[in-house]
Amino acid sequence: MKATEDIDLSDLLDPDLRRTPKRIGGFTSELWELVIDKLPPEFSLNDVYKHLAPLRKKRPHVKELEASTRAGLQKLRDAGYIEFLNNQGQYRKIFTR
Repeated sequence: MKATEDIDLSDLLDPDLRRTPKRIGGFTSELWELVIDKLPPEFSLNDVYKHLAPLRKKRPHVKELEASTRAGLQKLRDAGYIEFLNNQGQYRKIFTR
């Protein structure tokens, strides 16, 4: 998938949690692919950090990848793809494959 493509994952949303679909693109869509492919339904920020090597290789110009990752997770939350469980960096996927 190209980094510039948008992903519309509304068809994967749990019907009980359905809301207006939001689109994500760029780094956030790449982060979503990492989350959906590599992480369990509930995961931590540290789990995400442990899987950043492919994104770090793909985007060597991003100097603050951890900060970009946190911002990307907030975008995924705001778009309805994940939810924050607590202030200790715990998340849950709303979408599944």
